[in-house]
Amino acid sequence: MRVNEMDKQRMRWVLIGSALLGELLSVLLGVSGRVSAQRGGWSEPVMLSTNTVSSWWSDVTVDGYGRPYVVWNSGRLMDDELDLLMYSAWDGQEWSEAKDIVLTARGGWTVRPAIAVDKNSTLHVTYRGYTMIYYTQSPAHSAENAASWTIHRRLSGYLAAYYSDIAIDSKGHVHVVWNEQVTLEDNTVCPNCSDIFYRRSTDGGKTWSAPKNLSKSDFGSVKPQIEIDRHDGIHVVWEEGEDWYVNEGYPVASAYVHSLDGGSTWSEPTFFSSVFGPPQQITLGLGRENELVVVWRIPADNTLFYQHSIDNGASWSPPLPIPRVIAKDWTAFTLDSYDAATDSGGNVHLVVLGRLSPSEESLSVLHLVWNGTTWSSPVRVFTSLGHRYLCGPAVP
Repeated sequence: MRVNEMDKQRMRWVLIGSALLGELLSVLLGVSGRVSAQRGGWSEPVMLSTNTVSSWWSDVTVDGYGRPYVVWNSGRLMDDELDLLMYSAWDGQEWSEAKDIVLTARGGWTVRPAIAVDKNSTLHVTYRGYTMIYYTQSPAHSAENAASWTIHRRLSGYLAAYYSDIAIDSKGHVHVVWNEQVTLEDNTVCPNCSDIFYRRSTDGGKTWSAPKNLSKSDFGSVKPQIEIDRHDGIHVVWEEGEDWYVNEGYPVASAYVHSLDGGSTWSEPTFFSSVFGPPQQITLGLGRENELVVVWRIPADNTLFYQHSIDNGASWSPPLPIPRVIAKDWTAFTLDSYDAATDSGGNVHLVVLGRLSPSEESLSVLHLVWNGTTWSSPVRVFTSLGHRYLCGPAVP
């Protein structure tokens, strides 16, 4: 899920159907990574954030009954220095009024939340408070009440963290990844740049394993995404090279790791490379018959590429272009992310930001589907009224 550097003084709405604010997730594509196949076209966007001064970086999940839940970063009209975690849900008839459920910080710090729901309809959320990653949970039926959320547990260390992602396996175990700065001694090529860390909880979020460094990179590692397959295999991808938060580094590659024992042990990273340039903005989808599908782009070109694996990432097909999609122009230290989700038929739904032809001036949120053999034609979910609605200056 989870789009790019949005101008928080202008962008005041969440686009349901594309979940445009933040990590690009489709509202109807997200129950623990697997949901029912959807039919029909896209609905009109619905404005959720009507009572706040800013809105960006959203995430969305859907429970087993088809009810979506959305969280995002915002601020109240009376005081835009309050950094709030906002929440809204669909009850089958209408969206609930946007409520602030956590005061994460003060002063304009980016929240960057991630949300997942378990089979008992408990919502699990990670978010950024100041520069640290926290975890909290609430029963879905009372989640609009801030008091319903549990005491907030810090998962990251004391160095600056930024992106996080969360997933829940069939046993109800909670798995979290994030990127966090490491010391100069640990990263000599990209000073103070981040690595990817992982923790799990096997008791519903009460206690957590010690942090494990999954990347141990010399180049900086950011934007982790986590997916859990039908056998509870855990799969994580991220970008290697640039670290926006410290304004260091250069694009190097994208990486993949997995754990087949619930997070106890992990594979060594596989680094995706290309003769065309270093893969960036990677996302991962879970296809049919244990197929893994990654999608990425290179900085020097507007083409999207994909690769797939049927052996848990031990080997990957050669990269091939995805037709009829023109990725957004590359910008250094971009905050953009693509996203993917899988329906009950094993189709991988991909959401990206781009254009359908070089003559188009405005960017669109595009949706397309991998059926195990081919990609569908991309469909516009939403087209911006201008770049200001899809990009803008970054904040802390």
